[in-house]
Amino acid sequence: VWLDPTLAAKQVETIRDGLMKADPSCADGYRNRADAYITKLQQLDSELAAELAPFQGRTVVSFHEALPYFTRRYGLSDEALVTLPEDQPSPADVQRINQVLKANNIAGVLTEPGGGSAALQSLAKDL
Repeated sequence: VWLDPTLAAKQVETIRDGLMKADPSCADGYRNRADAYITKLQQLDSELAAELAPFQGRTVVSFHEALPYFTRRYGLSDEALVTLPEDQPSPADVQRINQVLKANNIAGVLTEPGGGSAALQSLAKDL
């Protein structure tokens, strides 16, 4: 949920409310800091929406299922090579993603530090 700034803002509100209830003497501080952070999250959401608007409906490919909240928020679809980050891609996984890459005219893939980057980089070489 932390990859969707609107959902992150709801988490901040929930945390703020819990802290205010548990420690009413510091409620103003919790409220002020939460409001400032929520404002930053709203600004981030606006910036991302503007930057990603031209790509609505496009497909994003990643190693594991890490992006559904992000892609849903900004009108993208996502495909993952594997479900869990600790999984190793099977030949069938690689073939499926390769077909997705070609069918959707995808020009790049998203990688992250750690496992799986080699598998995606290998697929990306053919793009």
